[in-house]
Formats: sequence, structure tokens, C-alpha cells
Amino acid sequence: MRKTFYLIILFFISYNNLLFSEWTDISTPKIKENLYSSSFITIDKGYVVGWGSSGGVILYTSDGGSNWDDQTIPGIYPFTVNYVNEDLVFVGGFASNCNCGTILYKNIAGSNWKEILFDDVEHPFNFSIMDIESPGNGSHYASGYNGSIYKTDNSASDWKKMKAPSDLILKSLTIVNDTLAFCLGGKDLYNMTVIYKSTNNANSFDTLRDFKNDFVNISSIYPLSSNELLLFGDRIGKRIILKSDSSNKMWNEIYSDPVIGSVMAGYMNSYQSGIAVCDDGTVLRTNDSALTWQEESKIDNVELMHFFPIADSAIPTGYAVGINGKILKYQSPAKVEQFYSSNAIKVICSGETFFITIPNNEMISDPQINFYDLLGRNINIDFLYENHTFMINSKNLKSKNVYFLRFSGFSKPYFSRLVTN
Repeated sequence: MRKTFYLIILFFISYNNLLFSEWTDISTPKIKENLYSSSFITIDKGYVVGWGSSGGVILYTSDGGSNWDDQTIPGIYPFTVNYVNEDLVFVGGFASNCNCGTILYKNIAGSNWKEILFDDVEHPFNFSIMDIESPGNGSHYASGYNGSIYKTDNSASDWKKMKAPSDLILKSLTIVNDTLAFCLGGKDLYNMTVIYKSTNNANSFDTLRDFKNDFVNISSIYPLSSNELLLFGDRIGKRIILKSDSSNKMWNEIYSDPVIGSVMAGYMNSYQSGIAVCDDGTVLRTNDSALTWQEESKIDNVELMHFFPIADSAIPTGYAVGINGKILKYQSPAKVEQFYSSNAIKVICSGETFFITIPNNEMISDPQINFYDLLGRNINIDFLYENHTFMINSKNLKSKNVYFLRFSGFSKPYFSRLVTN
């Protein structure tokens, strides 16, 4: 639907929710196995992995999911993928030839996979590796069944066993910095109740909190700061988000919804703003530093297993994978909340694009438009100009920001202010 607005001198209007957050189905029809993990190094380049009754799945895309390259290895049943950079990617899971955990890796883009089997006394993964994390300092960590954690320094092939915090399944690792790390454990994948904490670079972990008696199942951990944590999950017929105090001793239920299912994961794309994704495709948003959460959008008829945010994208973006080969791309474009102008211009909003028309009686020579943020930095924005009208794509605009617009090439310059929410 198209809406038209007129902006007059000394007046302004506001148009809320111009651009709606959106899921796009980028699944490939030939894949019907369950997908458990995804990892991207850019908005376009990434891997998704999983497995089903017919075997494992490893898919790669270089164009944001328009096309998928099947890199599956027979006999490998992946649970997790970690795309570190252009030169290194890890896949962790189960190897049927030894009934043990395995890590596949490539150290050169496009090369064949190399395999490490954890099948002896020193590597007792009797089922699977569940997570592989790379904090960016040259080290890599893996966790999984039997309460095992392994680490490698500057080598993809030489893994050293660390001190195990327990014999539970260790579903995920969260490496915060060179000293601080957290680990999520439980007796099975649907009863993840224990948070472990390390203050010595994941060399050893202590129990931070066991939520078993609180009937909380934790899906994932997000460090809001070095002192505060967000926990996403569910509790007896409702999905929840918990937030800790700075001591990690007190936990407040900051979001609760009596819906069967779970909040899978979340992240903050700025100090105040963030999103969380539920297993039924519901997207939650916060604009007050995770104190409150509201439902923003939903996609029907999906059961999701994993959400990977593109942390450095200009607008909240991510990929979700789930049951029956489902792959979804999420993008929540910046919304034009208020548009101010000191001159009479005409604005039309449609989808992710808005149109700005300069009065017809203006003389035109090489019309241009410049976007500036509050620090005066020029923002690169795609636009087309025809018949006195600028057609502008808002995909590079960040949420919760103010931009100043300068139109040039006319008999007099035009200036406007744009506020996104």
C-alpha cells in the first residue's frame, strides 16, 4: 500500500512503522533434513548445517541464499558450524564410521574438508560436538557430550582437552574476552539448565547457576556486558527472557509469554536496541537496553532451531534455520518515524523505498542528495533521480538514528531531517 504525505514550512508529520520487519524464505527445495546451525561472515557469505534420516547437510552460499552449494560429506552428521573468516571454517558433529564426535575444517577457501575424529581416550566424545567458538584471538574452542571442552591455539588440527566442568552435555560456549567465558549444560538438549563460568580463559569452569529447580530450559546465553547476562529459553508452558544483575546472582524475568515454545536467541545491535527470535518465528524487539520486549513480527508454520545475527549490518539482519530444511533470512529495515523539512516537498513511502519530490518550478542541474549522521559523516545511500523525484533505498539506514539530508542541484538547496526508530 502506498501512502502520500506533504511537508510544509514549519510543520512536520510522522509516519510510524513505514518499513516492516520481514522474513524471507531462502530454503532450497531438495533439502528436507533438519538444520541445526548457521554461520555467516558477511550478509551474503555463510554456511548452514544439519542432518536427518538420509544423512548430513553442509550448504554454502555466497549470495545471501539465492544459491546454495552442497558441500556435504557422507557419514558426517553436523550440529554446528563456525565460519571464522575467508580462510577458515569449522563444522562440528557426529561421525558414523566411529560413532564419535568430529570436526571438519577448511583452512583455504574452496579446499577440501579435513577431518578430526575424537575417538580415543584423550578425545572421548562418544556422540557429538555441539558448538565451536572463535573469540578472535587465534584460539578456537569446542564443546559437546561427556562434559568435554577442547581448545586449539593457531592451529585447526591440534586440539587440547580442557578441564571439564561436569559430565553433562555442553550445548554452547560463549567466549566474552580473553579471561571471561560461559558455558551452557544439561542432561539432554531439551533440559539445558546449568550456566558455568570461567575467569581464566576457559581453562576451567565453575557452576554459576543451576536452574533445574526453577524448571527453566535455557536455549542460549547473551552477554549484555562483562557483568550482566541475558538468558533466552522457556519455563513450563511459557517462553521467557531472564536478565542477571551485575553479580550474576539475582535473575529477573524481563519477558514472559504464555505460549508453548522457546525464545531461541537474541542480540543487541546497539546499547539500547536489540532483537530476539522464538522457535515459531516470532521476533521480539527491545529499545530500552533489554528492560522490556515487545512482539514485532511473526512468520507462520515454522519450527526454528537456530538464529545467527549479522552483528555488523547496518540494520538488524540474521539467518534462521529449522525443521525440514527451513532457511529464513530476517531483515528489519530502519523505519521512517519522522520526516522534517524546511521546504514544501512531497514524500511517498512504499516498502523499503521512499520517494522525495522537489517542487516542479525548480531549475535543475545535476541533482544530488547527501545523507549525514549526527557526527557529520557522509552516509552512502543508493538513490535514483527522475522527473524531480529522488527514489531512495533505506537499507543502509540504522535504527534509532537521526540523519540530515541536503538536496543540491536546484535553484536553492533543500535541507531535511530524518528520524528512524
